[in-house]
Amino acid sequence: MKEILPNIHLLNLGSVNAYLITQPDVILIDTGSPGQADKIVSYLAKIGLKLEDINHILLTHLHPDHSGNAAYFKQACKAKIYLHKVGVDEAEEGNGMIQKMSPSKGVLSNIIWYGFVRNVNPHIEAFKVDHPLKDGDRLPVGKGFQVRYVPGHDPSQTVFLYEDQGGILFGADTVANFTGLSPFPCYANHDQAKQDFKTIGALTFDKLVIGHGSPILKNADQVFRKKILKGS
Repeated sequence: MKEILPNIHLLNLGSVNAYLITQPDVILIDTGSPGQADKIVSYLAKIGLKLEDINHILLTHLHPDHSGNAAYFKQACKAKIYLHKVGVDEAEEGNGMIQKMSPSKGVLSNIIWYGFVRNVNPHIEAFKVDHPLKDGDRLPVGKGFQVRYVPGHDPSQTVFLYEDQGGILFGADTVANFTGLSPFPCYANHDQAKQDFKTIGALTFDKLVIGHGSPILKNADQVFRKKILKGS
C-alpha cells in the first residue's frame, strides 16, 4: 500500500485493489473483500488518518471483492456510499453478484476463472446506498468525478473519471493489467464489454488505476486505445 500520485493511494489488498484519496476530501474507492477491512484501517493509521475521516465511499460495482466491507465502513465512519442505481436493491439484500459471468478468451483468463472466480461466495453484508448513480452524473466531491456506466463486467459497474492531474480514471474491472493491459478475465456480457471499451476510449485521462493489476501513470488513454480498442 502506498501513495502512487499526490494524494492518491493504492491499497493493494492482495486479491484486489482499492484506492484512497486524501485531499481535499477523504474518499475510499472500493472496500475490498470481506475480512480485508483491517488492512485498510491499519493503512489509514499509518498515514495519520482515522476511520471517521472518511467522507465518501465510491463503489465501482457490487462484486464482493469491491463492496465486501462497505457495510463495515458505513457503520464505522458514517460516510455516504455511492453506487450505480442498478445495484441498490441487491446491496440492501446482501447480494454481491447480480448476473453470472463467463471467462474471456485465453489461457490466463481460464486459469483465473476456474481457479479463483467461478466459486466465489456472492454474499455480502447488506448495506444502504446513500447516492444511487446514473451514467453522466458529476459528483462534487474531492476535485470532482464524472460517472460513466460500463455494465459489461457487472450490471452495477461504473468507472469514475477524477478531474485532477490530467484525469485519473478509476477503471474498476473493465480491464486488467497483470502482464500488460488486456480485457478482464471474465464478464457478465462480453458484447457489452466491447461497447464499454468504446465508452472509455472516448474519454481523456492521463492515469488509469484498476481493480486488478498495476496502474498506468502516464498517457493511459493512449495505451488503452492501442491495447484494448484496437484489439476488440
